[in-house]
Amino acid sequence: MTFKTYLRISRSKSEQKGLLRTALFYFTTHLCRCQRRRIRQVSKAKRAPWYSTLPERTSASILTIMAQQKSFIKLEGRIGDLTFYKTQNGYQTREKGGVSASRIATDPKFQRTRENNAEFGRANAAAKRFRDALRAFIQLTSDAKMTNRLNSRMSRVVKADTVSDRGERQVLNENLGILNGFGFNSAASLSNTLFVKLESSIDRSTGAALVSIPALNPKVVIAKPEGATHYQFSAALASVNFHSEEAEFSFAMEESDVLPLADLGEALELAPTLAPETELPLFLAFGISFYQEVNGKHYPLNNGAYNALSIIKIDKG
Repeated sequence: MTFKTYLRISRSKSEQKGLLRTALFYFTTHLCRCQRRRIRQVSKAKRAPWYSTLPERTSASILTIMAQQKSFIKLEGRIGDLTFYKTQNGYQTREKGGVSASRIATDPKFQRTRENNAEFGRANAAAKRFRDALRAFIQLTSDAKMTNRLNSRMSRVVKADTVSDRGERQVLNENLGILNGFGFNSAASLSNTLFVKLESSIDRSTGAALVSIPALNPKVVIAKPEGATHYQFSAALASVNFHSEEAEFSFAMEESDVLPLADLGEALELAPTLAPETELPLFLAFGISFYQEVNGKHYPLNNGAYNALSIIKIDKG
């Protein structure tokens, strides 16, 4: 007798639901047990606990076991100590674990963890302020992992501080060059989309930036995505204060006309301008966006998924 047939001959719907919940619980518990068994087998083969290779500073919460849901029944929510959730990689299950926040905050054994958490939070706050300053420019493209990539790059800026003690390292202006070349869309890099040499400059005394684009043949120097009929250049200039308690930034952007990909392009200059004589670091970004013409109107192609945007110049101040 199959489980499905057994459900049908149950006396009531409540009994059917109870049997189904019990079956799901034991099924998912079995998945997690299999996952833990595989981890133990691999660690024994290496003659060392699987967690012994993790760095000392790793938070204990990382040791939570996670498993992939393989059943045709997909769950979300919690059952006992198991949490079911959906990610970009599919449905997954994890077991409740980790060390309490109060212990991490007070136990001397977690001193390194507290230091790392402090610097990690500082880097994420700086990255958010950077995103806020360039938000109107970043919205031209779409990359779900951009925030994580920018947080990682900003962490490198924090770790480049050779003056402050560990746990107290800051975002220093002299290290902001690490952000140069950062692309806001990992699926479309500027260097692999536009094959021309750009001339760029920032004049702090006037607050003006300049991006010069030479005359070009779009069919040769632009890697256009399928379905695109037009393109547009954008240049943005932003100043950001990473050390003030409240958000302090300025932003300016200039765009070219929407140009047909079938025609030769003339030389262009884009000059976004801010207030002169600022002491804050200045960031110059440039990008190319693609459109599709339908009945005389230009629509962003696939919500900007193919648009290439990047930081091309930084004046550290």
